Amino acid sequence: MLVIGTRTIGSNAVMKTQVKISLTILGTIFSLLSSTAYAGQATIPNTFVSGTAAKASEVNGNFNSLKTAVDDNDARISANASGISKNAADIANIPVQKQVVAIDANGNELGLVFGGNNQVISILTPEGYAAEVFARSAFISAGDSLGSSRIAFTDTDCGASGGQRYVGFDGNSPSPQSGQPYFPGTVIAASNDVTQPQPLFYVPKPATFVGNITVQSVYEGPQNGCQSVATVLQDAVEVFPNDPAITGFPNNSIPAPITIDYR
Repeated sequence: MLVIGTRTIGSNAVMKTQVKISLTILGTIFSLLSSTAYAGQATIPNTFVSGTAAKASEVNGNFNSLKTAVDDNDARISANASGISKNAADIANIPVQKQVVAIDANGNELGLVFGGNNQVISILTPEGYAAEVFARSAFISAGDSLGSSRIAFTDTDCGASGGQRYVGFDGNSPSPQSGQPYFPGTVIAASNDVTQPQPLFYVPKPATFVGNITVQSVYEGPQNGCQSVATVLQDAVEVFPNDPAITGFPNNSIPAPITIDYR
């Protein structure tokens, strides 16, 4: 016997109203089950037609078929859950790939090392800005592979009158008065004087390269100060005073010396 609601259906023919009730309830159940995503599909062996008698054995057969499918899906879900747990454990046990980083004298990590030579280390900060730093003094370089330049100004007093700052090339090889433009996303010093810290500048990213920039002065660091020039930069990019919040490089001295390590 199968009890649905408050009506009882036997193995013999039932009243038409009872069949309609049964079909409505079964249709709702099948609809709810079919709207949920399962790993496998349920097969319903018996189809009921309105106006015909429904047998309890056929109704039970449908439910048994659903139970088999649900049990099968439950087993699959349990197996998947077990597999996911194992995968998570395997992932957690994967050795973390170490990276080559630059470390200051206090043990602070400055950034990733991506190049260098016997004098300077090329460092990329977590903010995504690069600089070449002298390993022994920890002073930021005026650049080499990232560019080679003095800071050029459009005014006559190295920015005191509000002139714009540029690094660029004026075409007077092999000793251009202003050097070569830097890559966007670099931090540079005004000169390569390794005896004292230099004012720092950065090339923003993205940066727009421009030409025909008339400059009237260049800054060569504390040692040489501001120098008058008269030239036109053929290829240049604007620079700005270093902002540690943007570049990740401090304006004050980095504790020296700098070493490299895996972390």
